[in-house]
Amino acid sequence: MKKIFFIVFISLTFSIFSLLILAMPVDQNGINMLIGAKNSIQLYKEYGDASGLNQAIAQMQLFLSQYTEPTSYIGEAYEILGDAYYLLNNYPQAENAYSMAIKYLPQNTQNYEYSAYSLGYTYMKAGDYTDALKYLSMLYSSSTYGDEAKAIVGGIYFTLGQYNQATSVLDTIISNSWKAWTFYYEGRISFNTGDYAKAQLLFQKVPNYSNDLSVVEPSAYYEAYSFLNMGNVQEAINTASQAIKSYAPTEWTFDLYMILGQSYYENGQYKLAIDIFQNASSIAPTSDKKYEALSAKAWAEYKFNDYSDAISDWENVSNGSTNSDIALSAGINAGSTLMESKSFNQAISFYKQMESKFPSNINQIKLEEGKAYLESGNYQQAMSIFTSLSKLSEPLKDSAIYWLAYTYNLENNYQSAISTLGSLIQTTQSSETRAKAYMLEGDIYAKVSQYSSAVSSYQQAIKVENLSSQNTARYNLGLIYYNNSDYKDAISQFSIIINNRTFDPDLALNAAYYLSQCYVASKDYNSAIATYDWIAKYDFGDLYRSSIYVLKVIAMEKLGLYAQIPSYIDGILKTYPDISTKYDLLYYKADAYMNTGNISNAYSIVSSISSKNMSSDAKGGVFYIEAKYYQSINDLTNAEKYYKIVYMQYPSSIKAPDAAYTLGQLYYSIKDYSNAKDAFFAFVSMFSSNNLVPEAFYYIGLSYENLGQTANAIQVYNSLISKFPTSSYAAQAQNRIAALEKR
Repeated sequence: MKKIFFIVFISLTFSIFSLLILAMPVDQNGINMLIGAKNSIQLYKEYGDASGLNQAIAQMQLFLSQYTEPTSYIGEAYEILGDAYYLLNNYPQAENAYSMAIKYLPQNTQNYEYSAYSLGYTYMKAGDYTDALKYLSMLYSSSTYGDEAKAIVGGIYFTLGQYNQATSVLDTIISNSWKAWTFYYEGRISFNTGDYAKAQLLFQKVPNYSNDLSVVEPSAYYEAYSFLNMGNVQEAINTASQAIKSYAPTEWTFDLYMILGQSYYENGQYKLAIDIFQNASSIAPTSDKKYEALSAKAWAEYKFNDYSDAISDWENVSNGSTNSDIALSAGINAGSTLMESKSFNQAISFYKQMESKFPSNINQIKLEEGKAYLESGNYQQAMSIFTSLSKLSEPLKDSAIYWLAYTYNLENNYQSAISTLGSLIQTTQSSETRAKAYMLEGDIYAKVSQYSSAVSSYQQAIKVENLSSQNTARYNLGLIYYNNSDYKDAISQFSIIINNRTFDPDLALNAAYYLSQCYVASKDYNSAIATYDWIAKYDFGDLYRSSIYVLKVIAMEKLGLYAQIPSYIDGILKTYPDISTKYDLLYYKADAYMNTGNISNAYSIVSSISSKNMSSDAKGGVFYIEAKYYQSINDLTNAEKYYKIVYMQYPSSIKAPDAAYTLGQLYYSIKDYSNAKDAFFAFVSMFSSNNLVPEAFYYIGLSYENLGQTANAIQVYNSLISKFPTSSYAAQAQNRIAALEKR
């Protein structure tokens, strides 16, 4: 919303010549002075010609020294003088000039209302809200300035935090173009009070009422911001990107790029965030804004594992920003990333350079230097720094004590580490430090397999109101539950992390993977499939993509969804033709065909991929399908060959037990009892936990019977009864023993 100058050359000329008839003391020279001053202002607005403003001021001062009537001319001269001072941002002089204008101008005229409006607007720009409200509220009934004045007053009340007063004024605006400001400011009120859903709806209405970018673009920015705060990241992305594409650049364009970059970042789309923050830095209106964008870009590069560019950008911010806090933070981030890159000596050297640049923050930098020594394995030097800093005041004292405990942990001095952390937990006033201490305590207990103590520490960390520590604690707690087969509790912890995905997208992705494994272990394959789909949606870095499609197909098989698998796999391979698990997926497509009775299609696929690289599980499955195909065409020699390859060369394959058992059944069906018993023996010896083992023992006994080896048969039957007394085959074995003993 900007002050608008309404009087133009033609209307001014007309009004002056009309008034000339009534006010002769202003001669033609005076009229020309008014016209020239007004034209100078118009030129400044068009071309930024400041010299024209100085000339206009000089002309009006000369005019006022020469002419004293009629008052309408004097008022107009002060009005022009006010416009010139306003454009020069000389608000005190502008206020004086506009105040004089409304003293001379007749009330209820357009010029009077304009000067009153300009005076109120100038007071507002100067931060004098009391006088601004006084003069702008005088214009509520004006047909020209009424709604605009209400919009400005509403904005002032909003700025003052007087939301009820703002709303009461804004709700009286009638005209559509200014109604847009009603929705904007009321949206801002809802945004500031945390009602993001209502704010989003209000901001969404603004473009329906106005094309003025000064209200439309900030509305788009805050609409996107509202979506982001509601956790609806995709809508935030859509809103910001659409605004950037649709609207001409304004002072808000930088902010739109920043909110778009932040949305991509929170969505885990780090590469896109990098590109957007780069665009923001290139159009930044000030150097501070440029470094803000570069710092954000560095974080996205860091998350994208592009450490080199992240370090470079942070160094640029540290060396260039005039904001010491931003420069210091960027420098520490650069040094920390150097450590993660294992460039410990470079990090230490960098911190030493920072000490001279930021002398008032030398202890904070020393702390980071100690961490670099610690990570490099120089525990003695690190311990010396941390011990020295632990004697200072908080919060550095607490941080130093925490890192002392961390050093004890790396030295495997767990007792000293736990003792130090216990003292820190009791004395620190920082909830963040307390949470970190509980986290490290839990890590140490887990490291030494004291799981109940680890669980207790992580639970304490969760109770501390620090979302970062809470999520990490829940993740570690979930892993403990998962590794101890407590899938119900693991699912609970991992699910909470996923619900807070935008806080740490990478952690949520890892949690989702383990969540899916919990569902598989619990045989809840539908939930596992839903989790795999969630991972596929948010795995922008393709961390799990190559494996989750295979895992989802396996879960679909568990549910018997064989008919759906071929088309599902075709869709994946169309989107990701070079995915690393391509041949595993093709195997599962063939397996689905086999399970629906289409053995020829299954064989056609596996025969074309049998020489390709794939997992041992899939490789065994390929040979199993080939064996089944040869069995189906009664080529028993090749069937026998491939069944043996499966369980002898790929015993970890999921098809290996089936291959050994099926081969035994094949031999038995053709009355090759000697090979049958050997195949069944291979099955029970290699896959002793398989639920078909009792049946296999029974067939071994039958094979011995058919070979005339009764004693061996009875021995196998007795073994079956002893090992699997509750099996239905145990009763059948007892019957066979009775029958054999009667012979």
